[in-house]
Parts: sequence; C-alpha cells; structure tokens
Amino acid sequence: MFETSTLTTLPTLKPSTIAPLSLPTLRQSSGTLSFNSGQLEIDVNTPTGERSNIIEIAPVANDFSSALEQLQGTLSFDQGSVTSNLTTAIGGFIGTIAFAETVSNFVENAVKSISGSIPFSDGRLVIDVPSLANGTIEFGNGALVTNLSTPIRNYFSSIDLEEQVKFNAGSIPGVVNFDDGLVILDLQPQIQDEDIAIPINAISGTVVFNNGQATLNIPTPFGTLATNFDLSALVTEAVTDALNGSGTVTFNNGIATIDTTGGLGTVRTTLNLPQLAQDFGSSLANTQGTISFDQGIVTSNLTTPNIAGAIDLSALLG
Repeated sequence: MFETSTLTTLPTLKPSTIAPLSLPTLRQSSGTLSFNSGQLEIDVNTPTGERSNIIEIAPVANDFSSALEQLQGTLSFDQGSVTSNLTTAIGGFIGTIAFAETVSNFVENAVKSISGSIPFSDGRLVIDVPSLANGTIEFGNGALVTNLSTPIRNYFSSIDLEEQVKFNAGSIPGVVNFDDGLVILDLQPQIQDEDIAIPINAISGTVVFNNGQATLNIPTPFGTLATNFDLSALVTEAVTDALNGSGTVTFNNGIATIDTTGGLGTVRTTLNLPQLAQDFGSSLANTQGTISFDQGIVTSNLTTPNIAGAIDLSALLG
C-alpha cells in the first residue's frame, strides 16, 4: 500500500478547498450542491450535524492548480502493479499497490450502479455529454469499438466480441452473434438453412442497463428481440487487460509525461495537469443547476451542461 509522509516544507491547500463530505458519510447524509454564477452552495445534513457553505469555484480551481504544480516524481507500472515515488503539496506517496485489480473492482461496481435506457441505431450508441465526452460506442461489427473525445484526450479502443446469445422473438428462436455482427432468426427450426440473418448495423432499439447487465431491446416484424449480456464482466476484463501493461508516468511541476505499453497499445503523450485543473474549474464555474443526494442516491439536474439522472453510490462506497 502507499505510505504517506507529511512534508512540512510544502504548502498545503487552504481549508476552503477541502470537500465538506467524505465518501463513506454520503450513505447517511442528504443535501444539495447548487451551482450558480461561479459559486457552489453546499447545504447538507450529515450524521454529525448540518453543514452549509458557499465556495467561489475559481479560487478553489486556482489553489488546486497551484498544488498540482508541486507534483513531482514517478509512477512505474508493471503488469498491473504501480509503484509510486511522488511528492505533493500535502506530502509524499511511496509504495506499491495492485493498481489494475483496484481500478477494475471500482469500475465493475460503477457499471453495476448504472440504471436506465439509451436508444441506439445502426449498431451504435451516440454519446453527447457536453464538457465530458462525445462520440460513439459501436457493437455491430464483431467488436465493441469506443471512439470518444474527452477534455483530456481522444480515446479509442476495440474489444473483440465473441459472444453468441440465444433468445426468442415470440415463438421464433434466434441468436445474437456478436462476433459476426448478426441477429439470426430460425424461422423453421425443423428445416435446415431456413434462417434469416439481420446485420446488427441495420436495426435500432434500446439498451437497458441494470446491475451490470445490458439488455438489447430490438423491435422486429416477428416480435421484440430482448437479449442481455454481462456488461460489467466485459468492461472489467477490458480494463484489467488495458492496465496490465508496463511503463512510467513522470511528473515535473505537475506536467505528466506518459510512456506506457499495454492493452490499449503504446501511449506516449504529455498532460499539463495544472492547466487541466484550470480548464475544469472554468467549466465548473459556468455550470448551472443542482446535484442532490440522499442515502447514497445521487441525482443530477444540471442544465449547463445538460446532465440529468441518478446513480446509486452504495456499491462504490463499500
């Protein structure tokens, strides 16, 4: 595990920058975070009492950016483990953890906490969340292809899909063959070669998410096709493979130089973390709306960016 040693020669963040709630207390708390004209108003009830505060977002972003400018050292990755030798504004972080396993477990729980439905057409989901990500996730050509643009960098990955899932559309049996990108209906099971193959790319419907399972609902002339696959298992496997690589991330005054090789291929790039913090702070300062939470359920109702929905943090909080 990481060990933290306090470095008294390095300045610490101002008290106003410290979040008023730790994650474990969210399950026992309720309240609202309101964003308005560059201010964050916090009004919550916790097991230890009521807390109210108004934070100017821009100064907090500046403080965080300044703290990141003091980030020095290296992260060394080797087959899913990471060894840290970092100094930060609040101390040093030295040690080794099973990075891939830790992140994979977190991602698995995060996926299982998602619920709701998303329409799809032409074998792809269109993602359009301002300031977070936009692009497509395709699954109709034998692979789960993610092609997204984010504030940090463009992200592309391709994961082979070899699953074949049986289903029934009314009284007609069928198979979703993800490997070939086909939905196959067996119109007359007693007669060989009386199948109809429909490309996934040619159909539309919805994907419903619940407890890590993704269910495809596709209307057809023969009835509604409904079949599910274990999304959390697919994502967890992909994340584990991606992180079981090797390489280093070197930090110099908060600028990260990345040189890693793994399941996502070779990544060589540089990220200016202090500038990213400034950019994120500017985006947050322009955010309008509320985020409410009650007993571990977090509900977003943000109008800028337009993000509405709920997520159950219980699985993530342990």
